[in-house]
Amino acid sequence: MAAKKIYRLTQEEVNNFKNELEHLINVERPANIQALQEARALGDLSENSDYDYAKSEQARIEERIQELKILTEPDNYEIVESKIIRVEFVELGKVREFTIGGDKGSDVLNNKISMDSPLAVAVKDKVPGDVVSYYSESGKKVTVKLLDNAK
Repeated sequence: MAAKKIYRLTQEEVNNFKNELEHLINVERPANIQALQEARALGDLSENSDYDYAKSEQARIEERIQELKILTEPDNYEIVESKIIRVEFVELGKVREFTIGGDKGSDVLNNKISMDSPLAVAVKDKVPGDVVSYYSESGKKVTVKLLDNAK
């Protein structure tokens, strides 16, 4: 039997997942049920794009609900602290700040990266001033200088 997966999540991530789960169950699922009923009322389901869309949306909602139920089950996660780092991308001369979160903490548009991301792994246990290289997920070699390793 495979070992049970324990997710490493920040408290903020757990709260966000619980809020998303509640929204899916109490808002999106009922709206989808209504959309399915309205599409069925239109008649022939074989050529009914509204019905096809509603069924597809139902599958997405139910899949996400199941995923979130697993993630938010207390026995399935441990709380970790997020960490803020500031790095200089040596080749570009650009400085960026990132928040390192749990396993499911990626939100690149908001500079949040997972603790398992190549950058987070590369700077783990490093001190300000250290220069490290890593390979990005696209396979490109990137060199950064750790400027700040705050909480």
